[in-house]
Amino acid sequence: MIKLGIGTTGRCNMNCRHCYSRQYNNFSLSLTDIKRIANSIEIESVNFGTGENILNGEFLQIVKYLHERNIDLSLTTNGYSILNMSDDFIKMFHDVDFSLEFPTRELQNGYRGHNSWEMVCAGMKRCKALGIPFSIATVLMRSNSEHIVEFYDLIKEYDCFLRINIIKCNSSNKDENLMNELSYDLFWQSIKNIFKKFKLVSCSEPILKAALKLNSGIGVPCGKSSIRIQPDGSLLPCVYWGYSEQRIEDLEQNGEKVLLSPEFIASQIVPDACRGCEYVTLCGGGCASRRKLDKGLNNPDPFCPMARGEKFPEITYTLNKNQVDLIHSSYLCTIILSN
Repeated sequence: MIKLGIGTTGRCNMNCRHCYSRQYNNFSLSLTDIKRIANSIEIESVNFGTGENILNGEFLQIVKYLHERNIDLSLTTNGYSILNMSDDFIKMFHDVDFSLEFPTRELQNGYRGHNSWEMVCAGMKRCKALGIPFSIATVLMRSNSEHIVEFYDLIKEYDCFLRINIIKCNSSNKDENLMNELSYDLFWQSIKNIFKKFKLVSCSEPILKAALKLNSGIGVPCGKSSIRIQPDGSLLPCVYWGYSEQRIEDLEQNGEKVLLSPEFIASQIVPDACRGCEYVTLCGGGCASRRKLDKGLNNPDPFCPMARGEKFPEITYTLNKNQVDLIHSSYLCTIILSN
């Protein structure tokens, strides 16, 4: 079964500086497109991301259709979609992610504007009242790295999870993302600070799996049993991959065999320098898109200490021993934490 990430639209009510969705502003998927996808492969789960999906006029029909097929659904939102859905539709979601960059109203609204803090908080309160599990999803970047641990009090207040993605230099706003990229030292210092404060729920960020010696979900998860479908109908192993020749038509024709197409095979490439490394079965060479955007797929992950002739830092972490079932666990490069 395949885990899907679907962006039904590139449109958004915000214009976040680090977002990759701008290139899809003029595209959207229809209910007919979704039916073509669902009739081509066996789907385990779907997360709706990329733009703010409620801005697709057929989104609620799409949600209802997939829900009636007993497919687990999740949604990544800035709060706007949740605030513009009825309770009945919100209850069709297995879990929800609310995107925030900063853990306080002043910092968040200063970064995004548009009362983004208030929208997220209102959406989280609504999900909590309806009993829908939810996470705060954030991007670890230079500008918020010193504030990441401050999310602890917020997730405790709302009894939710924190999901962290590592910033990647996407093409939608390259200059902004270059300014926000993490240095090698800042990346590892941030990771150490995070694990001093939070409990680990799951980690599928490959280079961290090696550091933490996690054996679950060997290698790079993206493109192995998951597909990202963008608003223009392209199929990607990761939203940061760039151009792909694979389309919904290829999914209809080949089904799961699209995972054997050049783009998806390339996402599993192990750099020559990594072959023989004692950690390679854990990290698979590190995040493929990060390598591709950095110096190329055949180069080690820029955050890999072994490629520098160093050892992985000692990171002490506490595991959340409660059973947590979230759709984002183990299908893309991400870290999920609890208090």
